[in-house]
Parts: sequence; structure tokens; C-alpha cells
Amino acid sequence: MTDFNRHAENDGDDSWAAPAWQVDSATRTCCGGIGGHTPNCEAVPRPADAARVGDWEDLDGTGDWQRHFSGTRHHNHLQIIGLQRADGTITRCVGVHVHDVLTPTAARELAGALLAAATDADQLD
Repeated sequence: MTDFNRHAENDGDDSWAAPAWQVDSATRTCCGGIGGHTPNCEAVPRPADAARVGDWEDLDGTGDWQRHFSGTRHHNHLQIIGLQRADGTITRCVGVHVHDVLTPTAARELAGALLAAATDADQLD
């Protein structure tokens, strides 16, 4: 028998069984994704406070899908924003958008609004 006629189970080459070569071929019933959810899968519920939710993105090419969202607005310059991962975990922050200088009165108003927004963000987690 020539070498090329031997069966794989007899040649001792088990490199094909290494984890790096294995593929998860389970098809997701929610989105049809193979080996994972598709970028637009709705299996992960939107954050309850989200007013706008972006598309799922794999920003660093590692398969760590995430999407950005924006939520409750506070004052004219503040909004609760965040990042949701494919496992459902959420990180919230307070986004500050100030394009001008502030008078002392406006700065105090903004400071109070920042405290209120931070409290709301904490309560949502």
C-alpha cells in the first residue's frame, strides 16, 4: 500500500483535531449566524434606556461584537451614552458636549446636571 492510500486514522497525524482548527458549526436560530451571532442579531435586548442604538461592530477584529447607544439627555450638554457587548453587559458613561465657555452660573447649572446624570447612570446599571 502506498503512503497516499493510507487512511487518516492510521497515519498518526492528529493536527486536524487541534482547537485552532475546530469550527463551531451551530447555526443560530435567532439570526442564522454560524459560530456566533450576526452583527444585526436582536437576540441581545437593547438597553432599556437607549434612545438610539448603533449596529453591532467588531471594531478590533477579535470577534468581540459590541454596539454603542445613546440614552437619556440631561441639561443641554449632557447625555447618558454607553457600550453594550454581545453577552449583554453594558458600560454607561455621561457624555459632555460643551462648545462654548461657561459663565459661573452656567457652570454651576452644568455641575448640578452632571451629578443628576451620574446618579441616573448608576441607577441604570
